Amino acid sequence: MAYLVSKILPSFPILSIIYASCTLGTIFMILPHDQVDGTPVPIVVFRDRPTAFHAFLISIMLSFTGAFSALLIQHRPRVERFCRFYAMASTISALAILLYATLFGVSGVLLI
Repeated sequence: MAYLVSKILPSFPILSIIYASCTLGTIFMILPHDQVDGTPVPIVVFRDRPTAFHAFLISIMLSFTGAFSALLIQHRPRVERFCRFYAMASTISALAILLYATLFGVSGVLLI
């Protein structure tokens, strides 16, 4: 039993990244969209920022890919560590983009 728990516990952050990226990707595809320059952009958070929305989607896809790869490649520790790193970095960047769009989209202040 102890061996089973020690094998499952280190993969907990990776599983939560997979669940969070799937959930966020699904939520932002279900939200009402507006056509901006021919591409659908959710009007709730990314109203006037289609590039931020596309960067957010790319970050979500990279975090899912990294976390899923880290789960599949557990027999190669260096590759798994690299996949974990870029999954966590992509998750942090996706959350930073979401925070940027949420905070500065509501108040109207632009950093760029």
